[in-house]
Amino acid sequence: VQITCQYLEWDAGGFWEVVEDDTLSCVVFWNKPAINLDNLAKESTGRKLSRQGSLVGKAWQEGQPVWVPDMAFDEVFQKADLARKQDLHAAFAV
Repeated sequence: VQITCQYLEWDAGGFWEVVEDDTLSCVVFWNKPAINLDNLAKESTGRKLSRQGSLVGKAWQEGQPVWVPDMAFDEVFQKADLARKQDLHAAFAV
C-alpha cells in the first residue's frame, strides 16, 4: 500500500480483504507521515464493511473501479464527516 501510494503520489491508502463472513476488512492503512490521519487510520483498520454503504463495498459489488471526486460530500462514503475534518477529497476503490 505504501509503495503504491508513494508512486501515485496519494496522501493515503488502505487494503481491504474479504473475510469469512462475506464482509470487507481493512488490514493495512498507510498515509504520508507529514499528514496526520490517525483518526482515519483508527477508524479504518480492522473495520468490517458490507457491500452496501461504502466505497470499497460498491467497487466489490459492481466488480469495477469506483472514483469519487469529493468524498467529503459523497453520500456513499460513510466517513464523509471525517474526510471533511481531515481535508480529504478524491477517493478511488478497485
